[in-house]
This record gives sequence, structure tokens and C-alpha cells, in this order.
Amino acid sequence: MVNGKLLTDVHIAQNRAIARALTRRYTVALMLVAALSTAAWFSLRLVITEQQSTAAIVNVSGR
Repeated sequence: MVNGKLLTDVHIAQNRAIARALTRRYTVALMLVAALSTAAWFSLRLVITEQQSTAAIVNVSGR
């Protein structure tokens, strides 16, 4: 008994369905965070690579 009510098979099935739905949403959210983090890393890496050549030119011309 929970709060004076019996848990029926329907309630248990509903709880499992809710748990599965939350798990799917959580998984999708984690995959989205991972994809965005990876994209940001690649973007930053590209910018740094392009800036290194510019920085080398500025260092040589400043000498």
C-alpha cells in the first residue's frame, strides 16, 4: 500500500512507461550535449589552427 492505495498492474505499467520515456529523453539530451561539445571543440580547433599562421606572421614582422 502506498498512501492508502494499492498499486495495480496498470499503475506499475504506467510507471514503467514513464520511466522509459524519461530515460529516452535523458539519453537524447546527453547525445545532444555530446554532439554540441564535439562540434564546439572542432570549431575551436579550426580557429586556433588558422590563428597560428597569423600569429607567426605577426611575430616575424614584429622582430
